Amino acid sequence: SAVDWSDELTSKPLFLNADNSGNAYDVSDSIYLTFWYQSGGIGESPDLFDSLRLEYFIPNQNSWKRIWSTGGFTSDDWLFQHFLLDDTLYFQDGFQFRFSNYGNQTGSLDHWHLDYVVLGANRSFADTVMNDWAFQFEPTSMLQDYTHMPWKHYKQVSQSVTLNEVVIPSYNSSVNNKFLQPAAMDLFYDNSLLTSIPYNPTSLNVPGLSNFDMIYNLGNGFEFNTTVADTFATFDARFYLATNTTPERLSENDTIYYSQEFKNFYAYDDGTAEAAYGLVSSGAELAYKFELPTGISDTIRSVQIHFSPSVNDASSDPFFLQIWEDSSSHPGQLIYTTDDVNLPTFYYPKYNLGVNGFCQYELPYNVPVSGTYYVGWRQSTANRLNVGFDKNINRQNDIFYKVGSGWNNTIFEGALMIRPVFVSPADNLVSHPTLKRKPNVKLYPNPTQDVFSVSTDSPIREIEVYDLQGRIVFSITYSDGFINVSDWDNGIYLVKVNFKNGKTNTQKLIVQH
Repeated sequence: SAVDWSDELTSKPLFLNADNSGNAYDVSDSIYLTFWYQSGGIGESPDLFDSLRLEYFIPNQNSWKRIWSTGGFTSDDWLFQHFLLDDTLYFQDGFQFRFSNYGNQTGSLDHWHLDYVVLGANRSFADTVMNDWAFQFEPTSMLQDYTHMPWKHYKQVSQSVTLNEVVIPSYNSSVNNKFLQPAAMDLFYDNSLLTSIPYNPTSLNVPGLSNFDMIYNLGNGFEFNTTVADTFATFDARFYLATNTTPERLSENDTIYYSQEFKNFYAYDDGTAEAAYGLVSSGAELAYKFELPTGISDTIRSVQIHFSPSVNDASSDPFFLQIWEDSSSHPGQLIYTTDDVNLPTFYYPKYNLGVNGFCQYELPYNVPVSGTYYVGWRQSTANRLNVGFDKNINRQNDIFYKVGSGWNNTIFEGALMIRPVFVSPADNLVSHPTLKRKPNVKLYPNPTQDVFSVSTDSPIREIEVYDLQGRIVFSITYSDGFINVSDWDNGIYLVKVNFKNGKTNTQKLIVQH
């Protein structure tokens, strides 16, 4: 059920007391606010008792007035609303309007989509056609398989991994035909124009109320400028279309920008999560298939993951990072796992890293890979960890899970927001955990029956003790002395020592009464 909680999208204050010439507005000016809305789309649909609301701000009353609302439903259709400003209360300087989404606050749920929000004068009730030929979606990548890849890899295999053409869907929302005039794709690096690729043919006739794919032919020999020496390279593409209608109703929809980024990781996703993906089984394994171009081998130093706060908070549920080799297009033998028998490394989902923010999980060791490999985790609880799930890009065939004896492909279409990060020339500019000397730590006696103490060469801030399932069983702000374990169960514990200088060291403790 919904809760009384909302997201809001609010307009700037508007000057409705008079126009630019000083002429007063009134209800006879036929000022209409119109918009299109969609419930759910490829996101999570609002429930019946959720709502989307439109409100007006009345300046002299310092209050908001509800104008319209609708409950949630499931549909892919776009619906139209059209409202006449028919009250003198609205014709004041400082008038505003806002849309509010009242829904569930337990995660990325109850999605509404708005488009073509237009407020204008001298309109009529019949003014419902936008008369706009516009791009519908941005390109997801100009690479064949990935949205991102390391620049040092691309420079070795550039033409073999670059698209021959870029396709961007558009829509003519006019009832009349429109004629395409000369258009192009302009490519920039560091704000300098590198090349301009014209769109052919010109003077193309596009019927009204119809879709049309804008296809920009890059050519078989196209590549990004591989002489660029940056470790991280970004190329900005500008796509535009021009028609015989000048101006279009919303001229900004005639141009779209896309940044093709090369960094130090591989990614299938576009950086936005429409949903969350998780497994419900203790010990479940999730594996994501990647492939290095032919002739390239490298070492993975970390894994970037976006966890989406959806329904349940899994920030206390530990998992192990794992990398597998390929076996007949399925995950094969483990190449590496942080579930080390002597000193396991636990990781936890992290949220609140900004909108669609990624957490970088450093591996204890750099892991060499080549060809096809798989990156993922083994979880230690049955709770969904809820990795971000991009539903604009479908990599269903690359997502595998195991909750029993064998690997299976997921039944859901989308891309996981998991990105293997490779060693790069920029690594020597930032600190790396594996390069730091950890303070010496010794636990004694070990094994122990009743008490133990910590011997180290650095000032201690805090001591935390975990069991082998990653659950914290004890913590203390440290002072010299012994820690009593007489009431602890027999077994192996992980003692994590947090030092005042920010470093940590974890040691294994055996309790045997």
